[in-house]
Amino acid sequence: MLIATKVLSDHLNRIRCGGLVRDAVLERAFQCQAQTVDGCLFFTTSGVEKIDPLSELVGVVDLERITKFLGHVEEEKISLDITEYHVKVAAKGWAAKFVTSAPDVVGSKISPDISDRVFALLDGTWIPLRRQLVAMIINNIQDLSAEVVMFRLSPQGSTVVVGEELVDSLTIEMPELQAPEGELKFRADLVGPILKQLSDFTKAEIQASSPNAVLGLREGSYLYVVSAESDEASAAGDRGQSESAAANDGSSNQ
Repeated sequence: MLIATKVLSDHLNRIRCGGLVRDAVLERAFQCQAQTVDGCLFFTTSGVEKIDPLSELVGVVDLERITKFLGHVEEEKISLDITEYHVKVAAKGWAAKFVTSAPDVVGSKISPDISDRVFALLDGTWIPLRRQLVAMIINNIQDLSAEVVMFRLSPQGSTVVVGEELVDSLTIEMPELQAPEGELKFRADLVGPILKQLSDFTKAEIQASSPNAVLGLREGSYLYVVSAESDEASAAGDRGQSESAAANDGSSNQ
């Protein structure tokens, strides 16, 4: 099938989550659900419009290798063929192929029971995400060498703190983000790369949940869920992994 090079490259880069996800399982119209190895970031997308659907699940071994290659392709459209063993891209005069794998051995794969619970944690209201706010967070994570991003939530409006307040930090007022009171601390090396994926601020949205200890970011069909580092509440990934482990233990004891 023919596909626009930029569409394929952008889609796979979104799945990579700024390099946080190495591999992925694709299905149907390139739908994907993925998680980082530590279970602190979860991602889902409904895929690409107007693309021939895949007949079966495909494990993509190295997303970065494919996206780097596509970044050097000059043709606006390329031929794409996905088989049991390879992702093949080609144009007039050249062809490249990249190894695929069985879906079960892909490290980022999420089991359906865990994904349902994680994405259900975003039970609040989505609000528009301002381009200026995103730029300030991204720039100051780098400029301040910040390791954390704090969301101080309130029903009257919230604030975002980049960096530790006792040292170098930036505080940004966010009155539009109104949520149950609480403080959520997130790793900057998770928040920064995801914010860099956002480009269409007519669609970019955010929500945060103090009771569920998660931050949600989405743009169109791309949805990211980040677990907070919280002593009081279990992060989404830890909660999901613990429940899964308990279920497996119970099964093995029967």
